[in-house]
Amino acid sequence: MNFSVKMEVYQFGEKSNASKATIILAFAGAGKTYCGKKYKNVLDYDYLFYKFIYKDEMKKSKTFEELKGREEWRKLNPLWPQNFMNQLLENLQKYDVILMPANDEIISYLEESKLDYLLCYPKAECKSIYMKRYWERGSNEEWIRNMEENFEQNVQGFDEHACKKIILEGNETLEDKLIEMKYVKKL
Repeated sequence: MNFSVKMEVYQFGEKSNASKATIILAFAGAGKTYCGKKYKNVLDYDYLFYKFIYKDEMKKSKTFEELKGREEWRKLNPLWPQNFMNQLLENLQKYDVILMPANDEIISYLEESKLDYLLCYPKAECKSIYMKRYWERGSNEEWIRNMEENFEQNVQGFDEHACKKIILEGNETLEDKLIEMKYVKKL
C-alpha cells in the first residue's frame, strides 16, 4: 500500500520541519493511555477507531477496553489505512510524542512511509505484571486470554525488529521511560 507521504526523512534525535514528534509503539499495558491523558505534549493515538467502524450501540454502552478484539461489534473501515496515516501526519506537527499500539501492521505502515519509531515492550518475565494490568483496566476476557497465550511470542517478535527499542523491566512503565528520556517532566 503506498501512502503518498511527502515529507523529508529525518534521523533519530533530529527535529525537522517535517516532523517534530517522536513515534513510540508501545506494548499493551505499558501505559500509553495514562501518559496521553496526563501530559499535554503526548498523544495516545490508537488505530482501532480508524480501522474499524463500531456499531453505535456498542460505542455508547462499552468501554474502549471492552471493544478491543470483539469482531462481532465492528466492520472494517473502507478508508483504512489512509485515514489513519493522514491523521498521523497531521499529528506529527502537534505533539512531541505520539504513542501507538505496537503491532506488525502499524510497524509496516510506518516503515513504508519512512517514519522512524521506537518500540517499547516488556521483558518476557513481566508477563504476570501485565496480565494483572489488563484485568485492572477492564480489558475483556477474550482479549486477555489471547494476550496470556501469546505474550512470550509477541515479546520475542518485537526482539527481532531492527529499530531502536525501549525495554521495560519489572514494574517499569512507559511514563518512567519518557521521564528518563526527558520527553516529559514528572508531575
